[in-house]
Amino acid sequence: MYYSPKLYELVIPMLHPRGRYAKIAELVGERKVLELGCGTGGMADHFNGNYTGIDLNEDFVNYGKRRGRNLAVADIGDFDKFDCEVLLVCDLLHHLPHHGKFLERLIGSGKEVIVSEPFRRFPSFLDPVVAALDSDGINDQGKVRWFEHGTLLQEFSSKRADEIIGLDSSVIAIFNRKKN
Repeated sequence: MYYSPKLYELVIPMLHPRGRYAKIAELVGERKVLELGCGTGGMADHFNGNYTGIDLNEDFVNYGKRRGRNLAVADIGDFDKFDCEVLLVCDLLHHLPHHGKFLERLIGSGKEVIVSEPFRRFPSFLDPVVAALDSDGINDQGKVRWFEHGTLLQEFSSKRADEIIGLDSSVIAIFNRKKN
């Protein structure tokens, strides 16, 4: 799926809750958002020009740019080089072997961080199939392991999320929310 931008844009909406992108856009509002590991930048279609996405996959970034999306080829670790108010991480943590440390670094940035992560909803005997389909070839070396629902809740709670929202087969966590 990560080798064809067209296939990616077809499959991703089928894997995740329908209202997720709209909910994330509602949470961000009119603020400037930077999405890390954005793929083809499909989230851009839910923002009013206040979106930038970064990804290492040049084919995906170029595909998204041809659709008018503001994308750049960049490493997610270089997020601090971009001007934004909100850091957005969708479907990325399960690809990172050291996701906890990465999430701590994001939270430590002082910016609002919104994380949307899927949880496992298929029988364990399908793990090899899911890993093969969801392998991005960059971060996970074919070892993708989706989180269990309870594990995600524990992870986000232990990192002191300001809010945790359950949405069908995903969990959305918000960190560093500015209190008005």
